[in-house]
Amino acid sequence: MKYVAPNAGFTLIEMLVVIAIIGILVAISYINYMQLRRPEREAAQVIHGALLNLRADAMQNTDARRLILNADGSLTRQRSLSCSQATASGWTNISNVNLDEITQGKVPPPFTLSTVAQTANTSMPSGSRLIACFTPRGQAAVPAGATTGQINVQSSTRAFRVEVALGGGMRIYAFTP
Repeated sequence: MKYVAPNAGFTLIEMLVVIAIIGILVAISYINYMQLRRPEREAAQVIHGALLNLRADAMQNTDARRLILNADGSLTRQRSLSCSQATASGWTNISNVNLDEITQGKVPPPFTLSTVAQTANTSMPSGSRLIACFTPRGQAAVPAGATTGQINVQSSTRAFRVEVALGGGMRIYAFTP
C-alpha cells in the first residue's frame, strides 16, 4: 500500500497574516527607535569629533587650528601659524562642520548652538565666537577669561555640553540649562 501525504504547506491567508504581524512589529519598533534618537547628543558627538580632528591636525601640521561658532549658527574650522594671531585675515578657513545629517534638513534645526559670552576679539569674524584653538603641541587656547572652551547643544528638552580643557582634553556631558 502506497502512503499519500496530505497537502503540506501554508495557505495564502496564513502567509498574509504572518506578513501583516511582521509589518506591525517593524512599524512599532521604528517609531520607538525614532523617539530614542537624540539629535542634540549626536550633534555634540560630531562637534567632539571635529575638535579631536582639529587637535590631531594641529599636532601633525605644526600650525594652530581653531573651531569657531559663526553668527549664523554654523561651525567653521580655521588654521593659522599660531593661536595668538591678532587679525581675522591671518586665519584661513579649512571647512565647515556638517550637521545636516543630524538636522535632516529641518529649518530651524531641532537644537541651538551657544557658547559663553566673550569679549570682542579682532581675530574673529564679526559675530563669531571661539570654542577652542589648538597649538602644535596639542594644548588648547580658550576664550579670554574662561577656564575651558565649550559649546552647548540645546533643545527644548535636553542639553549637552562639549568642553575643551587647557591641556587639550575633551568631554561631552548632559547638563540642565
